[in-house]
Amino acid sequence: MLGKIWNYFIPSTTIETELTKELSTLSLSGTLYIKKIGENLGQISEECSIILTVLNEQKFQYNLNIHNDDYVEGSDIWEHMQFHITNDLHFKVFKNTSGNDCLMWQRSLTFFVFEIFRDENIVKTFPIFIDKLAELITSNDFEIDVKTASKEETKEQYIMNYGVLDNLEKFIEDNYKNMKEEETFDDVINKMGEIKISSQKFTDICPNANNIFSSTPGSLHKYDQNTKTTNLVSNNAIFKIYETGKYSFYIVVEENDLLLIYTKIKIESNILFNFDELNVLFLSLINIGKKTKIDAYDFEMANVNELKKLKNIIAKCHYETTNMMPYEDLKPEEKKNLECINEEIDEESVIDDKDYDFEKGNEYNDESSQNKFSEQAYIHDRTFTFKENNKISMFKTDPDTDQLIHTMDLPPVLDYEGNPINISKAKMYLSDTNMILQDKNNPKTLYQYDINTGKVIDEWKNDEEILDITQQKKFDQMNDNPILYGINKNSVFILDGKESKKNKIVVKKKYKTMPNFSSIASTGYGDVAVANNQGELRLYNEIGKNPKTFFPCYSDPIRAIDTTKDGKYILATCDKYLMLIKTQVNNKNGFQKSIANENRNIKTLRLTPKDLVNYNVTFESFTPAKFDINNKNKEKYITTSIGQYMVMWSLNDINKGKLDKYKIKSVNEYIINNVNKFNKDQTVITMSNKLRIQNQKN
Repeated sequence: MLGKIWNYFIPSTTIETELTKELSTLSLSGTLYIKKIGENLGQISEECSIILTVLNEQKFQYNLNIHNDDYVEGSDIWEHMQFHITNDLHFKVFKNTSGNDCLMWQRSLTFFVFEIFRDENIVKTFPIFIDKLAELITSNDFEIDVKTASKEETKEQYIMNYGVLDNLEKFIEDNYKNMKEEETFDDVINKMGEIKISSQKFTDICPNANNIFSSTPGSLHKYDQNTKTTNLVSNNAIFKIYETGKYSFYIVVEENDLLLIYTKIKIESNILFNFDELNVLFLSLINIGKKTKIDAYDFEMANVNELKKLKNIIAKCHYETTNMMPYEDLKPEEKKNLECINEEIDEESVIDDKDYDFEKGNEYNDESSQNKFSEQAYIHDRTFTFKENNKISMFKTDPDTDQLIHTMDLPPVLDYEGNPINISKAKMYLSDTNMILQDKNNPKTLYQYDINTGKVIDEWKNDEEILDITQQKKFDQMNDNPILYGINKNSVFILDGKESKKNKIVVKKKYKTMPNFSSIASTGYGDVAVANNQGELRLYNEIGKNPKTFFPCYSDPIRAIDTTKDGKYILATCDKYLMLIKTQVNNKNGFQKSIANENRNIKTLRLTPKDLVNYNVTFESFTPAKFDINNKNKEKYITTSIGQYMVMWSLNDINKGKLDKYKIKSVNEYIINNVNKFNKDQTVITMSNKLRIQNQKN
């Protein structure tokens, strides 16, 4: 049920205005429910808060923001949702049988019901909140400022008041016939399953579809997973893009105006462009009952200009479907950044001409307790594996055989009161003698754990949760520098482990909006990159001040980042692809001066559609990708994993534009995480009950 909720997420980039200040005082608290046609009303959060925000007052863009107060970092429940405020949401207010005020809205045939708490202040705020919501809808629909909208009598019609609803589910079901008219083309497609192709036109199925791209005749090929061959489907096909609704686009391939393929453009489509062979490669995903039929195709275009035009249109489609915002609202330089992805070749940055590949791997089996993740010490080459039983196992590697040797189990990790810590993340600290641990159940506290004594020696208690931390400089775990950098949803800060007080935060840059930060990484010089769940990236040379470079939204949430030690490249991990972003352009360093309007060297790294089909990882996500780690030479390759497969890209190949040239290797079990060793071409792979030393060779 909750999977679809994330489709309603809209990034927030609020600006400070009088309206913003006014809306910030109208927060409501309550319980959120969801209702779908044919399903019972279900509670999805017992306690959450709801506010109105401004995206762009001049463009009449406003959001309804919901934060789940039950959310705990690391849990699999949803954290927050945002809805773009328009009359299409069909807002309604009513009282339930308990006498509590409720706000209801819908997205297609899915209904959300927010029941406010029976608190005196909240009850008083509710009618003010609703009145302001109506003004925002009026402002949006009439494209007038909010002050003018407040005088419009028509705003009263935008939010229907139903008094008391004694049976909400019956009310929704009874109005199903009218609501069905709101059904989208996507709903129709999902109910139909696979359409019988080669006998009808796409526009017969969706008469209102708007054709925004049509190629000249080209060749369509389909990959056969059984024979491992690519076969010709048609040498006289037309590749088209149709807009079927707001922020909804389909790839359609036809021959003589009759369907050959149709598939919705989404992140799982994994669309790739091969300019050497003039191909566009993609996945077709069609829902048939409870299963999804997945096929890999490639289409050969007639010329390079046509392929470039298609690439730009796909960038627009992907941005709009992901962000649910108009592509045209982007600034020209922001559009240019998106459209230039994967275009420039960076020959000057070629490291060497060696071809890196996976070699042998040695495994250590351990059935004592399930592994959660591993971390790597650099000075003495020790691997620490964190277990579900709250223990930490320590391993060394035999230099002659590359076999992992279990040296000891550290005592269970307990806080000062003797309570077990549910370790979710760890960073090596103070010359690899300590670790800084994060507790999944207590995100506001960091625990300094001494490896020699096997005890927590300090608890860093903070006022706000901490989402991620990193050393001040990339290799600082090898020295006694006590400084760490950290983030939460709307702050970047410095922590000093030598502070005598429990709260170690000494410098903080807090944002008034909610950037929704997700990951932080530092370079060898102490510059800092911070990513967020809107796909944005900020580059700092000093914490506490504004970033020198702000890269706008690249569409998808960034889950993790890494940097080269010289800071020249940032590696961002999204669920379905990686991004390699160059930070030095035209002799300018993005950590020192803004290059947001000049950066044209961004590469996206994906598995090819046929490999996604072959290895059955279409719906898997990448683990945090890492550069190889050494303090002598430049980084040479990138490693990550997806499902049970290790994947490696050579930086030499990437910089030459060979983005689909990578190595992939199965380890036969699902990979939890992987960490690279220091000054060695080796990766430690963590599985549920196994560890593996994976060698890289050239």
